Amino acid sequence: YAREIKKYTGLLVYIPYFVTLDDVPRHLCVLPGTMYADRVVVASNKEKKIYIEEFKKFENENKVSGYFGNLEEKFIALGSPKIDKVQGTTRDNIEIPAEWERLITKSDGTRKIVILYNTSIQILLDYKELYLEKIQDVLNFFDGKRDEYTLLWRPHPLMDATISSMLPEQSERYREMVNEYRKKAYGIFDDTPDIHRAIALSDAYYGDSSSIVALYKETGKPYMIQDVKVMLS
Repeated sequence: YAREIKKYTGLLVYIPYFVTLDDVPRHLCVLPGTMYADRVVVASNKEKKIYIEEFKKFENENKVSGYFGNLEEKFIALGSPKIDKVQGTTRDNIEIPAEWERLITKSDGTRKIVILYNTSIQILLDYKELYLEKIQDVLNFFDGKRDEYTLLWRPHPLMDATISSMLPEQSERYREMVNEYRKKAYGIFDDTPDIHRAIALSDAYYGDSSSIVALYKETGKPYMIQDVKVMLS
């Protein structure tokens, strides 16, 4: 809609919806949102440089040198509002459900270590059945560590729908895994839209490489990318 919005505003500003670790996917640089915007807010000077390089490349390939005007002015390194949100969200200012509190509190009243476990769609599509075996392995591992750790499993919101439509032969298995995990109640199953609460509540991150990792890095807490081919138990 950027082309249409441009007609009705004097200054169109675009803020990318994704967050990266200072390495913007180049195929996401030259798109309608960035092309029609008068200003594009990026997270860092390194990202700004990548955007400018891709726009100059586009201009040269299409023989429209200077078409987008002053690229140094077009791209502004002001940071990311998503990162600001992560840095401003702490355990002290989030609302934790009573059930979650019960799962992260030991019998002596002290707190367990909470591990945010993030599973994504692309890795699922790449590894299919092996990926589900990896998830089950992780769940089994933390089931055995329930006295010290609480797993906060947060699958991608479209995980179930993707498996049903693209990997129907694995659909029943995935649902059984989820149901068993919730029934055993040794960890949290987070299917809410609030990723910031999960980041603030957890002590460390384990799971797939995604934009959530870029956000988690900003907390200063440890994170580890899982290897689908390496089992924990």
